[in-house]
Amino acid sequence: MRIDPFLVAAGGGSSALELFGDVGTTGYKWLHGVMSQTSSIYAVPAGASTVLVIDTASLNVSELAIGATLPASFENFVHSVLSPQGDIFGIPADSTFVLWIRPSTQAVSTLGNFSSDTLKWGSGILGLDGIIYGIPGAATVILRIDPATDPPTLDETLGDGLFDATTQKWSAAILGPDGRIFGVPHGASQVLLIDPALSSVFLVGPVWGGGLYKWQGGILAIDHSIYMMPYDNERVLRVIPNSTGADVVEEVLDGFTLPGEQKYSGVAMVPSGALFAFPAYAAEVLSMVPAVDLCLAGPQFQESVCTLGQSCTVELTPTPDWPTNLSNGILWVSPAGSLCQEQLNLEVIGFTNPQTEPTQTGQGEQVTHSFGTGLSGNVSTQSLLCWKFHASSLDIIELGQFQLLGPYQNHQVICNLGEPCLVILNGVGLDNSSWVLAAAANGSCNVSNETLADFQGFANPVKYDGSPGESASFGLGEAINGTAGSYEICWSSSTLTSPSLDLFVTHVGSLVVNGPFLATSIDLSCWVQFECSLVVAGVGLSAQNQLTIGQLDCNSTMQLAMIDGFSNPVTSTNGTTYVIGAALAAYRDRLVLCWHATSTATGIPLGTLMVYGPVNGGLHITCRLNDTCSISLANETIIGYIDDGFSLQNRLQLEKQDSCTGIPASLWGNLSQPVVPSATLVANFSSLFFDLFAPTANNVTAADEVLGAYSLCLSLGDGPFAMKLGLLLIEDVFCAAPEGIVQALEPACLSSTTGLSASSLRHGESCITQCDAESTESLNSLDCVYGELQPASFECFRSCTTAPVVNNGLSHESCAGLLHGAVCDLQCAANTVASGYLLCNFGFFIHKALLPGEFLFGVPRCYQSCDATTVCGAAYALLPHAESCQVVCPSGSRPDTSTVSCRDGTLDPPSPECLAGCTSGPDVQNATNTNECGSVVSGTACSIRCQAGYAKTGDPVCTRGTWSIERCLAPCVPPAVANTTDGWSSCNGIIDGGVVPHSVPCTPACKTGLVVLCIASNIVLAKAGFLPEVPGGLGELSCFDGQLSPSSFLCRAPCSQAPSVAFADQTLLAACAGTLHNQSCEVSCLGGRIKTGDLACQDGVFSSASCMQLCTSPPIVANALPVSGCTARPNGATCSIQCAEGFSSPPNLSAAVCTDGAWSEVRCDKACAAPADVEQAAEPSCQEGLTVYSGGACTPSCQEGLQPNEIQLQCFQGVLSPPVFSCGRECGEVGFIEHAVPEALVRCVGMQYKKVCPLSCSAGFRPSADLFCGQLGWQQYLPSDPTAPLAPLPSCERVTCSLPLPSVPGSDQAAVASGRLCVTAIAGDNCSDVQCPLGSVLSGHFQCGDSGLWRPVPAPGTSEVKCAEQLCPENSPAPIQGESTFCLERAIGSTCPLTCPNGYRSTSGYICGSDSQWVPLPGPAPACSPGTCDTLPSLGNALFSEACLGLPSGGTCQGECIPPWQPLGQYRCEAERWVEVPLCLPPEMSANASLPTVPAVTFSALLEPSSDLQDFYSLDEWALLSEGPMEQSVRRLVTETAPATSPATVRVIGKRAEEASSGQARRVQSVAELKPPAWLVEFHLLIAPNPVAAAGQQVMAALRQLQPGQMAEGFVQALPAVARPEVLRLTAAAPQQVSLPTPAAEALAQPDGLVLTTTTTTTTQPVWTPATQPSEGSNQSGSGDANLADDTGFDARWILLIISIPLAFALAIFVSRSLRRYFTASHETVTEADKVDFQYVLREERLSDDAAGDVSLNQVKGHERRQTMRAQREDLHAAMTTGILEAAAAEVEAETEQPEDEERTYDLAKLGDQKQMPTIGLGLETLQNPERRQTQAPDCMVDVRSLRQGTGEMMVRSQTNLTKREKRSIFKKALWACWAEVWYSFLEAFPLLNKCCRCDKLRVRVRTVRERERESESETVL
Repeated sequence: MRIDPFLVAAGGGSSALELFGDVGTTGYKWLHGVMSQTSSIYAVPAGASTVLVIDTASLNVSELAIGATLPASFENFVHSVLSPQGDIFGIPADSTFVLWIRPSTQAVSTLGNFSSDTLKWGSGILGLDGIIYGIPGAATVILRIDPATDPPTLDETLGDGLFDATTQKWSAAILGPDGRIFGVPHGASQVLLIDPALSSVFLVGPVWGGGLYKWQGGILAIDHSIYMMPYDNERVLRVIPNSTGADVVEEVLDGFTLPGEQKYSGVAMVPSGALFAFPAYAAEVLSMVPAVDLCLAGPQFQESVCTLGQSCTVELTPTPDWPTNLSNGILWVSPAGSLCQEQLNLEVIGFTNPQTEPTQTGQGEQVTHSFGTGLSGNVSTQSLLCWKFHASSLDIIELGQFQLLGPYQNHQVICNLGEPCLVILNGVGLDNSSWVLAAAANGSCNVSNETLADFQGFANPVKYDGSPGESASFGLGEAINGTAGSYEICWSSSTLTSPSLDLFVTHVGSLVVNGPFLATSIDLSCWVQFECSLVVAGVGLSAQNQLTIGQLDCNSTMQLAMIDGFSNPVTSTNGTTYVIGAALAAYRDRLVLCWHATSTATGIPLGTLMVYGPVNGGLHITCRLNDTCSISLANETIIGYIDDGFSLQNRLQLEKQDSCTGIPASLWGNLSQPVVPSATLVANFSSLFFDLFAPTANNVTAADEVLGAYSLCLSLGDGPFAMKLGLLLIEDVFCAAPEGIVQALEPACLSSTTGLSASSLRHGESCITQCDAESTESLNSLDCVYGELQPASFECFRSCTTAPVVNNGLSHESCAGLLHGAVCDLQCAANTVASGYLLCNFGFFIHKALLPGEFLFGVPRCYQSCDATTVCGAAYALLPHAESCQVVCPSGSRPDTSTVSCRDGTLDPPSPECLAGCTSGPDVQNATNTNECGSVVSGTACSIRCQAGYAKTGDPVCTRGTWSIERCLAPCVPPAVANTTDGWSSCNGIIDGGVVPHSVPCTPACKTGLVVLCIASNIVLAKAGFLPEVPGGLGELSCFDGQLSPSSFLCRAPCSQAPSVAFADQTLLAACAGTLHNQSCEVSCLGGRIKTGDLACQDGVFSSASCMQLCTSPPIVANALPVSGCTARPNGATCSIQCAEGFSSPPNLSAAVCTDGAWSEVRCDKACAAPADVEQAAEPSCQEGLTVYSGGACTPSCQEGLQPNEIQLQCFQGVLSPPVFSCGRECGEVGFIEHAVPEALVRCVGMQYKKVCPLSCSAGFRPSADLFCGQLGWQQYLPSDPTAPLAPLPSCERVTCSLPLPSVPGSDQAAVASGRLCVTAIAGDNCSDVQCPLGSVLSGHFQCGDSGLWRPVPAPGTSEVKCAEQLCPENSPAPIQGESTFCLERAIGSTCPLTCPNGYRSTSGYICGSDSQWVPLPGPAPACSPGTCDTLPSLGNALFSEACLGLPSGGTCQGECIPPWQPLGQYRCEAERWVEVPLCLPPEMSANASLPTVPAVTFSALLEPSSDLQDFYSLDEWALLSEGPMEQSVRRLVTETAPATSPATVRVIGKRAEEASSGQARRVQSVAELKPPAWLVEFHLLIAPNPVAAAGQQVMAALRQLQPGQMAEGFVQALPAVARPEVLRLTAAAPQQVSLPTPAAEALAQPDGLVLTTTTTTTTQPVWTPATQPSEGSNQSGSGDANLADDTGFDARWILLIISIPLAFALAIFVSRSLRRYFTASHETVTEADKVDFQYVLREERLSDDAAGDVSLNQVKGHERRQTMRAQREDLHAAMTTGILEAAAAEVEAETEQPEDEERTYDLAKLGDQKQMPTIGLGLETLQNPERRQTQAPDCMVDVRSLRQGTGEMMVRSQTNLTKREKRSIFKKALWACWAEVWYSFLEAFPLLNKCCRCDKLRVRVRTVRERERESESETVL
């Protein structure tokens, strides 16, 4: 049965009761149970055999098996106890074991093995020590159960021998207030006392005889007594526990007996403290209320006093009559106006309140509570000292009052700079020990010397010297300098004469020092005619402040500076903005700005003021479209002595009108009006720069709008733009029409606007392009954009002549000859699909796709169909490309993809999968029906159902036989919230199984009822209705997967105590006790007082309210008329005050307001009388009337037609500022002033009386004075006497400049006094008559400025006027077939050579002429002409043909072969390159009519690798290594491009490897001086395809289609990784078709290549293989010396070889040691490694044909590192090998070939010691003079790099910075170079040995090199 108390209280009747569950009908099943921590009730079996479990949320009933046999009894377990661990223990009565129930796991176990006696232990109780005590019934000992152990332990030793075997000795046990346990005597004769702390048992109280059943059941009441209910006894038994051992056991209710037996079986207590006994056989319910005073126990009443800033302790003493252990008590201070029962804590910073850990001096004796040191808080004498026994105790005792002395908090003091500052503190107990100081505000009063407020004039800290009381005044002084702002006031109570700063720990409020910020001095600049104002930043600035302008300082004797147009003093309406006025004249001296809090306050210096006056200028500036346009203003535009000049606030406006009318012109681009000056200013702001950017226009119409003249109008701010500085003229730019375009018509370009031929086009015009009929224009038009055509030119493209090849397609011969832009449709066979169409583009076909991108392979193709019968059925035997069909699967499965697509004969995906289904249901915890989802197909969802309270996240889906993961989300456990209905069920009406279901809201349920309080020794019952409050203002908590959101809520307490309001009806307030949270209590005031409002209850605390007095008498105001009618006015009423004559009130202080019987302040200050005796002024002279209140302003009023010279006069305490004004007429037109700017005179029209108008003159003139508006009109402004009558008008005087000119750097004199413009110069004239030395010219000129001074005007692109050296342009002109050359020397007379491309040679050069332009050198015109072919390539079995050397470009030469080999083809030269070479064939394979032939192709490829290879390879090594990769890459490319030619034979038939001259050095490095010589490797290849008639043509077509980038990429990929260059430039010559005899083609296809099968009678000829070809320049003559063998067949070369090896070895050791000693010498570092510029690399190093992307950032970084290392290695290597070996070679040549020359010897050791190369004897002058070149000694070496640097020396870099690898590499190369020379000399000495060892190649090679050296005196080649 479940009983709902709420429904019972509401009269719910039977609906309040509910029966549920089915547990059978037998009796005495379960007699006792407890609620577990899981909110379920567990009942222990009495007559039953199981544990009963009741789920209070779901009302579900279940049973747990015990697992042991119980005796046949109805009282096996009659009591159970819940342990702190959450386990439940059944106390054995008739049972033979203890029952151990674990609700967390639903496990039940048994403990112990007892006798079968009945009623052994009748009850149990949990002690404060965590032990469960079994109270003896028939047992003779007390059973102790320790639940903290696992398993719990049992003890039967306590009380052994103390009890007899009487049955039912004690019926129950009650826990006393001190932790001792008292047993209720049932059959026993005394009360049982168990002391857990002593582990002792006692029998206390009287000994009763008589009946067996005396008392049954008991309870601990609110008076700390234990009451036991009478069963057979006639009176109630009371036990009064006493911790000292003096327990009182007595029968109560004398005179009131209860006859009968078995009357009451138990008792309960309601919140009021009343006890109600349960009748067993009694006819009535027994009720009683304990009448004991609850407040007798505890500490004695007392009062305590503490002071802020000092340690606060409270000592407590127990009550004598009720000794109490106070060590567990809690002490706290409750705020004034509150009750202890509200348990509010007085908030004091630094206090620990409440106090829970006192210091105890003895058992039950005095204890000390230390609250700490209070820093700040609510001081009061009305706070309460409160105490209770322990944290959970409801017994609260008010001990007495608690006084906290010190000042109140949150004082707010406001002071002004320049005025005395007074701090007044209010508080409790303030006396002359009080100190205050002001410090930087940090809220904590952590004061140090750094944070102490620093004000000049302040005393800080300061002491109070007055009488003790509730108020104290502290005079800080008058601050005249310091930082205005907020500070904190810190207080200290100290009797020291000078307390330390660390004692000031109490924060009592804030100090605000009003005034301006003084950290940065104001530097104010104002301009004549413009309004001058000042914004003052500070704190607390108001309209009462004033600003004065002083001449010297701000002290009391300051003199005000009087400037016409300025107000002085100056007032402000808001205290921050001061409008000073518009000055009529500039002021030459710097003035002082002073700030005053009031008119009588001391002045505070703010900064300085300067008044400037500008004049108009005559600037004339010309700019062109798209050229940078700017305006620079100099200091000459400012009048008077200045310190600052221009500022960044100035603005410039361009106007199309002739004058500055204020109408801005529309500007170009993003340039907006007005124009803001550049942020970069010259020092002291002496000039101003306006960047107008480049004028732009989108078309001709827009250009017409931009072009023209603009007026330059200047403003000091954002306007007005009244000052015209001059004119700006924007001019147009033109483009030259393109010329020299091949295949274009004449004219090649027509104007888009006129349609006629045009030699030049305007910006915005278009050039219409035209080509001949057989070509197509690459561009329809060219646009003229700012002088340049975009694009710069166009091309005329021819048609596509070759038919395209389409994969899987038919013939496309019909497409041959299509014009550029024409379309060729793909011709495909049946059942195929065309990928798109071909477009003729620049003579080549490009593929245009028609199919979607995912169905294309990137090339033109005819796509094939697919057979999809096995996937989609028999109907799809021919599925066209790019089409799809539905996949078909067997029954019970589903395809993983619904469709497949055909991709060129292949299905996509190729094999779709049929997915299997799920055979069993999903595994979802807490789901109930997953078994219903067995045997489903893939993709099926299972609709699951979750257990009660759970919610599913979704339904699982079967995929490929596996279920997706879904969950049943868990319910939530209700939160544990204080003051809820029953302590665990904190949610109303939604509990299901003790939990909140997922997604179901939890509505808070707070308790209602009564609470008992101890107030002033009286028991008070208060209503208690708690209201729920959910965070975030929500009404409920939401549950999601076991988590509540918000996680909890609060039950807000009611205001249980009646509030107290002074002067209010307390009887009515008493009825407010129990007011609910957020409800109000009405206040009724007494004695005619008026309430400020009603009381509002907030979480148990009432808000504040007051009963305010009436203002009984009217306010008394000085200087005011008597007040009547302002008596008995309520709080908040107003009373108007009328000031006496001559006095007035400020608007905000004109009426008094009543506040609690007192009127607010009203002030009547002395008013200001309107100025009198003002000529021509109106009556009254102020628009406000005859008087003006203090703080107000007088607006001057003049007679009709006249204007005042002041805008306002400020009134303060009867004084006007300024005191008077003048009236006069406005001045009209000025009249004619020669050379005056008319616009300036127009601006003066309508000027007010006594105002100054600046006079502006034309360019070259300056005003003698400004204009002044006087009584008779305009006159000259005389500052000494501005009002002097009849002063003539000012004039414009001419500005002249006199000689000499300023000094000019580089000239011999400053200037010459000749030339009219220099001698009689006026403003604007230019002078450039300066004598400069020969070879230099004056860069700029001098201009006479408006100030009469010469102003330097530098030439464009220069920064100063000086005699500058004349230089030619950086680049020389580009000759025919050549390139523009960067010239290092550009002075007059310097020469610059030409730079020609590979294969071309330069003639002559350029010299810098006297006009700073490059002119050709005398002789042939500079040009680049094709070079001759001077070096023959290495060809197999070919003879060296000297007749072919030096062959001019375009020439041919017949090659020769070693007999009997015969040549096929000839040599042909084009620009130093062999584009055709012969092939030597055996005689039986030579071309003749009897042999069949196959079409073959020959072509050459020139390779130029980057110089990174030179670190690891020599040129010959890399060339030899490249032959195989070259053949392999070409074979692959030809096969891919022309498959019909496969298999093709590719052979290298010749090669040539050489280092290019320095002029042809590669572009890999950015510094020309350090470029290494380029490697040039030329391969001649023969391609012999399979014997197909058209194979040769197909190969040639394939080679023509190949781009150099493709060939280079394929070649690099075929190279070994270690031999791949970073960058490779490949140039391929046009292929040539030859007819190759079929036997030769077949032989070339074999590994051995061409083999001579016929023999001669003389010798056997060598076999031709590409891998064994001799190096370039080798002697190929067949002289018969090829083999040397004696008649016996023994080869004599072996003997010579054996002899030469030891000699060579010894010589190598000697040379290596000598070189190692040299290379390890310490050298000085004189060469800096060059660095690669990233932009240069991106711009110059793209050597492939790709447009972009061939140089990445990582490549650039790696290239930079390698370049640095390479430059270091090359410099040293060149110095050590090239330099030294060239010297050696020169010596050999001098000795052998030119003995008549003087012998020159170079010692290697000597050179190493000198650390430099020999001095170069051939300089730059020698190269430029051919005659002198011929006379130069032939053995003088020339290093081209040294010539470029203009020096004759070449320094050797130090080896100390080289790595070991670098040193080894240098040593190795030098060693081999030296070894080659030594070997050559050795062979020269032994001709026979030379002949036997076949060393002719070496000898011929060296001699060939020498021949080249003789031909080129400018360089030496090794």
